[in-house]
Amino acid sequence: MILENKWIRVVYDEVKGFFDIVNKIDAFKVFTNAFSAVILISPDEKELNLSALDSNRKSHIMKDVSDKFGNGKSLITTYTFDIGFILTLSITLYDTEPFILFQTRIKSSQKGYKLKLLSPFCLSKAQEGTLDLGTIADWRLLRQDWQSWSPIKVMRLNQPIKRPWMKIQNIITYSTQQKFKAGDYLSDNFAVIKNLDTQEFITLGFISMKDQLTQIRIQVNYKQNEVLELFALSSLGAIPLEGNQEIASEKLVLILNGMNAIQSLDYYASLVQQEMNALTWDSIPTGWCSWYYYYSHVSQDAMLRNSEFLAQHRKDLPIEHVQLDDGYLPKKHLNVLIGDWYDLNDRFSHGLTWLANEIKADGFKPGLWIAPFIVSRSSKTFQEHPDWIIRDKKGNALEVNVNPEWGLFNNFYGLDCTHPGVQEWLRTLFKTIVEKWGFQYIKLDFLYAAAMDGVLHENSMTRIQAYRKGLEIIRETVGDKTFLLGCGAPLGPSIGLVNGMRISGDTYYSFGQPFLFWFLNKFFFAGFEGLPSMMDALQTVIFRTFMHNRFWINDPDCLLVRRTHSSLKQHEIEFEVTLLGLCGGILFSSDNLLELSPEDLEYIKFLLPPIKDHATPIDLFENAPPIHLKLDVSPNPPTAPYHLVGIFNWTKKEKTILLSIEYLNLKPDVAYHVFDFWEKRYFQIRHDHRKIKPLKGHTAKLLAIRPIEDTPQLISSTFHLTQGAAEITNFKFNSNSMEISIEITKSGRNQGRLFLYLPPAYHEKELLSDASRASMFRQQDGLLGIQLRFEEKAQLTIKLMKK
Repeated sequence: MILENKWIRVVYDEVKGFFDIVNKIDAFKVFTNAFSAVILISPDEKELNLSALDSNRKSHIMKDVSDKFGNGKSLITTYTFDIGFILTLSITLYDTEPFILFQTRIKSSQKGYKLKLLSPFCLSKAQEGTLDLGTIADWRLLRQDWQSWSPIKVMRLNQPIKRPWMKIQNIITYSTQQKFKAGDYLSDNFAVIKNLDTQEFITLGFISMKDQLTQIRIQVNYKQNEVLELFALSSLGAIPLEGNQEIASEKLVLILNGMNAIQSLDYYASLVQQEMNALTWDSIPTGWCSWYYYYSHVSQDAMLRNSEFLAQHRKDLPIEHVQLDDGYLPKKHLNVLIGDWYDLNDRFSHGLTWLANEIKADGFKPGLWIAPFIVSRSSKTFQEHPDWIIRDKKGNALEVNVNPEWGLFNNFYGLDCTHPGVQEWLRTLFKTIVEKWGFQYIKLDFLYAAAMDGVLHENSMTRIQAYRKGLEIIRETVGDKTFLLGCGAPLGPSIGLVNGMRISGDTYYSFGQPFLFWFLNKFFFAGFEGLPSMMDALQTVIFRTFMHNRFWINDPDCLLVRRTHSSLKQHEIEFEVTLLGLCGGILFSSDNLLELSPEDLEYIKFLLPPIKDHATPIDLFENAPPIHLKLDVSPNPPTAPYHLVGIFNWTKKEKTILLSIEYLNLKPDVAYHVFDFWEKRYFQIRHDHRKIKPLKGHTAKLLAIRPIEDTPQLISSTFHLTQGAAEITNFKFNSNSMEISIEITKSGRNQGRLFLYLPPAYHEKELLSDASRASMFRQQDGLLGIQLRFEEKAQLTIKLMKK
C-alpha cells in the first residue's frame, strides 16, 4: 500500500504493519520499519506494551480528506488485539503540503485499565528500524524543555544531557524527572535533526498539545553510528480507559524536504498556529515593568514616579503599559503570603484600584503580575483549602518551588485546577482584577505549577488538561480585550490561551551569570539552567524567534540600559539592544527611569516602535549559540528592500568575523552598501566576503546591507534600529528636477543623522528642510551625511547637480 505526494512516499507493509518513508526529492528512504504503539497499565498495575507488531489482525483503508490543511488522502490502519483493544493509526498526506500527519487512537472493551501513553511514530533497532540521515557525527539536534524558563539548544549527539542534582530545580525546569544515560535525548513538543554535511534534516513535532504531554525521544549509539530508538510520545500519565472509550493521541507532523531546516521551524509553527487557534493582538505591547530595578521592594510611590516620568516624556517614549510586578503582597514571619492576592503590604496603602486609576490618569494601561497557580504554606489560602493542592501518590502536598525572595522556609504548592473550588476561586479573583481593580495587562507567572505530575481531584483528566482548564477559566473571565502574558508556562499547551509568552529565563543587570550561580555550577556541579543572566536569556530568545507571531507574541524579557546599580557595559547594552530589536516581540523597560541619562534613554528610543517581524538565526545549527541574525526588510513603500544583519560575539575574547555574501544568502553578482549602526562606519562588499573589524568580547554589529544602485540611495538612519524602515515615510529621487525628497516621522524630539549614497555622477548642491536643525556634510567619497534635529516629523529636499 502506497501513499504519496510530490515530496514524500509512505510505503505500508500490510503483513507486518510497518511503514517506510521515502524522501522523493532526493530519492532515498529516510525511515525503515516505523510503527505505532501504546502503553497501558493493567488492573494489577503492570505495564502493557502494545504495538502494530503484536496485533493478530490488521486491516487498512484509504480515504480522501479535506480540512484546514487542504485536500489529500489518509491511510488508516487498524490493529486488533485478542485481549480486547483496538489500535488505529492514521497517516495523512496533503496534495500541496510537504508534511506527513500522524495520529493514533486506542479503544478498549475492557475495564480497569489505565492509559499511560500513545506513540503515533516509533522506530526501534530491535525491530530492524533505521533512520538514514547520514553520519551521526555530522548531526545537530535542536531540542527544548517544556516551559518558558527551560533551555533550548542545539547539541551534538555525543554531548550528554545533564540535569541539576537539586530536586526542586528539576521539577521547575523539566517536564519529566527521568535519568539519562549516554546517547539519550528528550525534547518537549518538537525536535529538529540536521546533517551539517549533507544539509538533510527531519523536523518531528506535535501540532496539537491541548490534552497530553508531548515529547520526542531519541537514543543513539554515537560510536557505532546507530539510531537505537526514536519515539514521538503523547503521554497521559495514568488516566482510566473505560470500556468502549476511544482516546486519540495528539497530532504529529514530520517534515523532511521542500525547504531547509531553519525554514521548517517557521513552517512547523504555522501548522501549530492553525491547529491550536493561536491568539493574535493588534499591536506589539510596549511598557515599563517594576521588577528588574525594585524587585520585591517596589512601592506605590515608585510606581507613580515612573508613571509620571513616562507621562512627561510621552512623545519621546511612546509606550502603552505600566506594570506592577511582584512585591505587593504582605509577609508573615518573613514569608510572603503567595496566594492571598486580596491582601497588600504597607507600601501599597491606597490599594490596587487606586494605583490602577492613577496609572490610567497618566495615560497608560495598568498591568499586574500574579502567580495564580501557586500558594505558599504560610498563606491563608493554603491553610483554609488544603484539598485544593496537587499531591503526590502518598498524599503529600507536591512542592513546586523554592524562592528566597519569598522566604527561605516558605514551601510552595501547585493548585489543582480540576477542583471545583479552585475553578470558582480563579473566576472570582480574575473578575476582581479586571472589573474592580481595573488592570488591562496581566502577567501570569509560575504557571507550570498547575501542570505538575501528581494526583488530581478529577482523575480522568491529564496534567495538561488540568493546566489548560485553569488557563481557560482565566481567559474566559478576563475576556479578549485583556492582554494575557504567560511566564514560567508550559509552552505548547499554552498556545491559543495567551497573547504573549516569555520565552526565556530572567534577564539580569550583568551580562554573565550572577556569581552565586556560577560558583555552584562550577564547583558543585549544580547544573542550573534558566536562571538569571542576560547572556543566557538572550541565547534562549534567539533559538525561539520562530515562535513569534505564530504561537503568540514573544516576550524576550525586559530591556535594561542603566549604567548605575548595574555591571553592564556600553557594548553589552548595545549587544542586548541589537538582539532584542532584531528578534522582535514585547518591549518593556525595567530600569528606574528617573536615573537614566539622555544617552541611556536613546537606547529605548532606538527600539520604539518595535518591529513586527523577527530576524532569522541563519547559523542556528552551525554555531552554538548562533552568531548571525538576518532580517529581510521590505519598507512600504519608500525605499527598496534591504537586509539587517546582527553579528554577535558571545565570548569574552576578541573575534574576527567574515562577512560573506554566500553565507548571508545574498545575490552573488551584486555589490552592496554596508553601514555599521553602532560605529557609524560605511563600506562596500564587492566580492564574496570581507573581514570586518574584529569584534571585542560581548559586542555586536548591526549592519544595514543594500544593493548598490546607479541612483542616489538611502544608506542608513540613526533614528531607529531598522535604519529607515520604521521612520522614513517618504524617499524619492526625481531625475528631472535633480532633487531628493525625504520625509521622516518619529514620535517626540529627535536628533540624529541620515546617510545617503550619491553615485560619482552626482554632487550635493543645497539642503532645504523644515527641521529645527539640518545640515549636510561629506563623510567619505560617495557618502553624504545629514545632521538633523526635529520633533515628530521633518521634510527635506536635497538639490543635486551633475559633476
